[in-house]
Amino acid sequence: MSSSTFHSFRRLPVELRQQIWEEACLPMDPSQRLPPPCNWSQTSEQDPSGPNNKSAYMIDGGLWMACKESREVIIKHTHFEEWVQLQNRAIDEGHGLMGYEADWDGGESAAHPATIAIKEGNQEWHMLAYPAQDIFCVNPDVRIPMRQEIEDSCLSMSFIRDPEKELFQSMPLENIAFDFDQSWMEDGECGTSYYKMKYEQSARGYWASLLRGVLQRDVPHKTLWIIDKNAKWFERSLKDDRTVCIDSEGEYVEVSWDDVPESTGDGVSHSASAFLSSFYCANVSELSQEFAGPGSYYPYCAYESDEETHNFKLKDWVRLLVRRENKVQETTWECWDKCDSIGWCICQDEEGNWWD
Repeated sequence: MSSSTFHSFRRLPVELRQQIWEEACLPMDPSQRLPPPCNWSQTSEQDPSGPNNKSAYMIDGGLWMACKESREVIIKHTHFEEWVQLQNRAIDEGHGLMGYEADWDGGESAAHPATIAIKEGNQEWHMLAYPAQDIFCVNPDVRIPMRQEIEDSCLSMSFIRDPEKELFQSMPLENIAFDFDQSWMEDGECGTSYYKMKYEQSARGYWASLLRGVLQRDVPHKTLWIIDKNAKWFERSLKDDRTVCIDSEGEYVEVSWDDVPESTGDGVSHSASAFLSSFYCANVSELSQEFAGPGSYYPYCAYESDEETHNFKLKDWVRLLVRRENKVQETTWECWDKCDSIGWCICQDEEGNWWD
């Protein structure tokens, strides 16, 4: 912002400015903090503070960069200096940071942070992200060779960027999300080969390559998400109203794949639900085999020992996030002729009031 924007702010009492900065901080308590999707599409040469980065961690980034007062507040709020001391202790004792719990009051449940560097001119700050808690999003327009760069280095982060110790101090990302767009449906409703997709140099190719580890339970805590910003959704249970995460554009809720129509309403575009359905139908045998593991040759047999594989459904292993604002009403018998072809009711508002 220009200096003229802040001239009135500087005249406020110090106590009031302090309170404003503190209110701008994201909550740190795991029960209150909404995991922000972090933009994971930039390469190491790109500045994450650019205008195209909608990640919620940029909210804290503004506090790091605004002024000395705001930096002091965010350093205190995130216990940044205490984490630095804990990391140095871990390095000195030859252990990873994940093996040390925060030792300050209320820090027992604190998530271990990692840093993302941001630059403004010749200055550099390190914003905090939380590998075990935040959702890291791979954007559909990512341009880097997925299997060579992201798979090798971007599934983990570290708190202090020390090239000699970074690998040892790395923390795995537990929530990987993929921003769905229509390029995922380029094969049409027939779907594409799972094994072919895994080797694509694309976001969906990387999603397919990570899917194998999730299905085989190689990494027990890793969760794959798909974010569909355009999908409509039905609220069929109270839990559907719970906000899972935020970014600078809005709130996201987790819904069942069955609660999302396969069309987005423009007559052309499909939702992520349509993609997952067509992908699963085209590759059900291969995906069931991945889930069963290399020791099983009959994934469809209903033997008691293989009951879990027999009941395998892909939608149970990939989670879906949609925009809260895209909630719609289901069609009713009163508007079936008018609305069924669209996929949801366009005759009522969210309160159920009928339009003329």
